[in-house]
Formats: sequence, structure tokens, C-alpha cells
Amino acid sequence: MYKKRYILALLLLIFIFPLAGSVVLYYYHDSFSFNTVNHGTLVVPPHPVHSPLPAMYSRQWQIVFITGGPCDTDCKLIAHSLQQMIKVLGKDADRVAFAQVNHWSSLQAKQIYLIDPQTNLFMYYPSNTNPIHILKDLKRVLEVSQIG
Repeated sequence: MYKKRYILALLLLIFIFPLAGSVVLYYYHDSFSFNTVNHGTLVVPPHPVHSPLPAMYSRQWQIVFITGGPCDTDCKLIAHSLQQMIKVLGKDADRVAFAQVNHWSSLQAKQIYLIDPQTNLFMYYPSNTNPIHILKDLKRVLEVSQIG
């Protein structure tokens, strides 16, 4: 008799605990702080934008660097690093396009923005970000993406 109650209690714990835990996480997710692996700042929710690139690039992932004016030596170095970063992607390089603009929409200058193929801005970085961090985030996004 005791063994049957033990098994019943164990089965209830196995099936009810995950359900109760998921309900708590769903409704109270703001109360918990989970570490993320991305290096950039996520835009939540993603912000729809008009691409600065020609229409032929509209179905690609886009890296947009806003210079905020004439491009100095640092700006040229950043732009070159971002272009080289696309080449490092290998077989995924044709899925990504790069644009360098002085001003664009109401977005902040001296920033690097990532835009998905549906033209939603979803992540940004300050211009002094290590390109390796952007590359890691971009590789992860391209790997798990079902679009573009």
C-alpha cells in the first residue's frame, strides 16, 4: 500500500513539477534574470525599418553601419572590419549584405545595426565593439534562422 502511494506521488512530481515550473516562468519571466550569450543589445520587439540597401538585397541579413558624417580613419577601419567579417562567414557570406550610411532614419550614429531579411532591426552594437563579437552573434543567428 505504501509503495503504491510512493509511486503515485513520484509520478505526480515527474509530470506536474515541469508543468508548474513552466507556468511560473511564463507568467513571471521578468522576475528572473537569465544570462544571455549575445554580445549586442537586442531590440525587443524587433523594429521594422526601411532598408538603406537596394531592393536586390532586401531578402538578405543586413549589417548597417551609421557613421554620422564624413568617415575618418577609425570609421574606415570599422567598415573594413565589417566587410571582412562577411567574408569570414564562408558559405553563409551570400546571405549577408553590408551598408555604410551617414544618416539613416531616426537611428543613432556611430552604431552598427543588424537587420533580418524581413527588414526588422533586431540587434545593435556601439561602433567600438570587437568585430569578433558581432561575428559570433551573426553566426548564431544564421545557424538557427529559418528565414533568409
